[in-house]
Amino acid sequence: FGYPPGEVKFRKSIEGDANVKYGTPYETKSIIKKISRPKILLVYIVMVAVIISIFFYILKNSNESGFAKHKKIEINEKFIAVLPIKNLSDNKENQYFADGVMEDILNYLSAIKEFRVISRSSMEQYRDTKKAIPEIARELQVSYIIESSVQIYQDSVRVIVQLVDAKKDEHIWSQSFVRAYKNIFFLESEIAKQVATELSVTLSPKEKQLIESIPTMEIDAYNLYLKGKFFSSKANVDEINIGIKYFEQAIKKDPEFALAYAELADAILNKNIFGLTDIKDLEKAKEIVLKSIALDNHISKAHTVLAIFSGRIEWDWKKAEKELQLAISLNPNNANAHFHYAIFLHFIKGDFVESRKEIDQALLLDPLSYFELMISSKFYLQQGDFEKAFLETARAQEIDNDNLFSYWVNFENYVKQAKDDKAIDELEKSWNLDTGNKENAMAIRKAYRKSGIKGVYQWIIDLDEKSGSSNVNTYWLAQKYAFIGNKNNALQWLETTLIKNPIEMHIIKYDPNFYNLHNEPRFLTILNKMNLGNYAEQ
Repeated sequence: FGYPPGEVKFRKSIEGDANVKYGTPYETKSIIKKISRPKILLVYIVMVAVIISIFFYILKNSNESGFAKHKKIEINEKFIAVLPIKNLSDNKENQYFADGVMEDILNYLSAIKEFRVISRSSMEQYRDTKKAIPEIARELQVSYIIESSVQIYQDSVRVIVQLVDAKKDEHIWSQSFVRAYKNIFFLESEIAKQVATELSVTLSPKEKQLIESIPTMEIDAYNLYLKGKFFSSKANVDEINIGIKYFEQAIKKDPEFALAYAELADAILNKNIFGLTDIKDLEKAKEIVLKSIALDNHISKAHTVLAIFSGRIEWDWKKAEKELQLAISLNPNNANAHFHYAIFLHFIKGDFVESRKEIDQALLLDPLSYFELMISSKFYLQQGDFEKAFLETARAQEIDNDNLFSYWVNFENYVKQAKDDKAIDELEKSWNLDTGNKENAMAIRKAYRKSGIKGVYQWIIDLDEKSGSSNVNTYWLAQKYAFIGNKNNALQWLETTLIKNPIEMHIIKYDPNFYNLHNEPRFLTILNKMNLGNYAEQ
């Protein structure tokens, strides 16, 4: 300021703050020369600290954009992925066995609370991958990867396992195991315990008990069970039916095989979700899952299945929530339990904050799940976060570009933003993927030009109703009628769905398509029948 610091108090008292004058550049430079070096060093330290703070602030905020970056969940340092096991047997049909060993190892590792384990469904994407370990690790956000191969010869099994530090791309441990075929469970348990040892994890007595438990002593029953898993994991009703038959045969071989009962009930439930609901079939599934729980109360999947049945079929939402919470406590790595709990929180409780936490946890454990990504996108869309909704559908299309669900969600996204032209572009893309029928794609465009987006919805409704197919999704039709403002037809199709296909109805209360029905007595009657209450209560 043109004078020594010691004169400040005198000058201020005489001139006042307003009269303090800045020195010339030369004066200022000469004053700076007089400042001691320690003071200059202090100034530099403060400046560096500020710059670093700004850098990390920017980095933190930039990390919240994009699919992989918007999650708030802290990555566990012991996050593990198990690559699909290579089948080295001469008989290529033994692939079902290799897949089964992989899943068993996953299940044993999942029993260890310090571990977080990527689900098998996501790991299937890497079955024939040529990607390097570090690249896979970055995509899955994992710290360790397990590679292995299995070979069956005569009555013996040979498994070679390698544990890799994925960040450094360094092998931590590898070993070759040769065991009698009938001792496969002991081998899988041994591998899981060895991985824990190598990663400095001390097993609790409970964890050790879970890892050392043997699901069945009947090796033939286990073989049938593995074949059932091989087919039931497919998203195809015919293959699921094949899996169901194998599970039933496994149970005949060993009536005390609790895990086989759980998988059988899950397969029946999935078949009904993919196709039209058969109530008698689902009642059978409930008996089967209760049998599983009676035999072994510690199977997380069994409690997940019972939760879905209790909620979607019996509308016992308290029971559903209790079972989902139990399923997650038994196995925090159960991505499917987290996923269904997210749906419960979002559509039954209307708790969008907690549902986001659960769907993020599900995607952390199963990051390449197409359907989980799509539900996550729907959650974002309902809350008006259009950008993140698009990010989720983009990732889903990387996994399965031919599935129409992502294009429909993009269509809805653009409609909500009143970007109707872009919405129609998305719908045309999906229609061409579905049938390759240019005439129908042109018809969509024609309906849009004539009557706007509502005209497109009406065209879709007409197409479905004219088909006369018994496979038309009645809940989907109700959504479309509600959108165009035809409340009577929307309610009629909802009432039909309640009778014929109730498994679809669980999302009704907070389904954004039905906002215009919230005050309709018939709509509130449906909610009461489903034990969902009304909106005034919340």
